[in-house]
Amino acid sequence: MFWTIARFEMNFHRRQYLFYVLSGVFFLLSFLGTTTEGVQIGGDFSNVNINSPFAILIQLSTLSVITLLGAIAFSASGVIRDQELKMAELFLSTPVRKFEYVYGRFFGSFVFAAGIYLAAALGILVGEFMPWLDQERIGAFNFSAYLYSIWLVGLPNLFICSSILFCIATATRSMMATYTGMVALLMLTFLLEAFNEPATVETISILDPFGATAIFEVTRYWTVFEKNTLLPAVEGAFLLNRLLWMAIAVAFLALASWLYPFNINPSRKQRKKAALLESDASPSAPVAAALPRVHQHFGVSTL
Repeated sequence: MFWTIARFEMNFHRRQYLFYVLSGVFFLLSFLGTTTEGVQIGGDFSNVNINSPFAILIQLSTLSVITLLGAIAFSASGVIRDQELKMAELFLSTPVRKFEYVYGRFFGSFVFAAGIYLAAALGILVGEFMPWLDQERIGAFNFSAYLYSIWLVGLPNLFICSSILFCIATATRSMMATYTGMVALLMLTFLLEAFNEPATVETISILDPFGATAIFEVTRYWTVFEKNTLLPAVEGAFLLNRLLWMAIAVAFLALASWLYPFNINPSRKQRKKAALLESDASPSAPVAAALPRVHQHFGVSTL
């Protein structure tokens, strides 16, 4: 039943235009960021090769944050959509378990959220082969840089944020609350990056949800040659950051399943609101009047 729910969710998003529009927009954005100087993603890379592992890593790390703005429309819409369209009762009337329903929804939507990010990564990959680029700044093609950046930075970042936002959407059933949670997550990242003094940078590198602080700290003193050829080692604060936030993501997913009310009984707030609407819509009940007591007489006088 898990795969049935996941396929249902994927088939729904597959028929929507939103996925294709967002994929095209982010592909074009990353393509222009690679092939033109007018668009910069993650900073200025004029002192390194256009396709250097460092440039690819920073761009794909930044894109994991940018594409989150579009991915939230997929990762948080499943459970909210069922309530808005009054479809929750239909699913709950089938022999499906809460685990299958909640995580089937999440997995089916996360596939398309990841698809948007991979479309953005494809824009960088295609862009480095364009003939109008300065060939002196094009190094050897390094596919491992894409694998490293996608599997250790990009997709984990997307999974972490999608899990947190999915939990918020499940608990609140509100897209406004979910977008507010996304803004709070981004504000937390910006706040942590402000405390980058040498005494606290290692702690901030571990606490940064997107791992950007850890990456910049490792590559802070790299030479141009190292940026053109090397990738950060998966150790120290960077490794702890990835493990910590993946554990937090799993915890939020478990919390989402626990918070989801797997029944059709309305909440106390919904019952109170329904009672108020019913009392306003119904006419005033008639007041029962006291009837006089009747004394019966049987005799000639009643003829």
